[in-house]
Amino acid sequence: MRVAHLTDIHFQVAPNFTELLAIKRLMGSTNLYILGRERKFNSEVQLAAIQQIVDWKPDLVLITGDVSAQALDAEFEMARKKLDPILSQFPTVIQAGNHDTYITEA
Repeated sequence: MRVAHLTDIHFQVAPNFTELLAIKRLMGSTNLYILGRERKFNSEVQLAAIQQIVDWKPDLVLITGDVSAQALDAEFEMARKKLDPILSQFPTVIQAGNHDTYITEA
């Protein structure tokens, strides 16, 4: 059995003003966009990782958390779209990470 594992991909979309009213997101956005952590997550690398998994043709894909940076609806929509080449072809198990449940409302 071939198993592919993907973790901490951190798709990110800048939050709107009302989403920043949650203090955790305000702090997270400061870390991402002011202190520069966003540069650690490159969309080309994300897409290359997804393509590599598709090319491997695994029997199962495990995604172990943090598909989002701040649990924003727009980030989950982006993740669903970008991960579609995997999700549409292979059995996939996704476990939410701490960034996917960033605030209580997420």
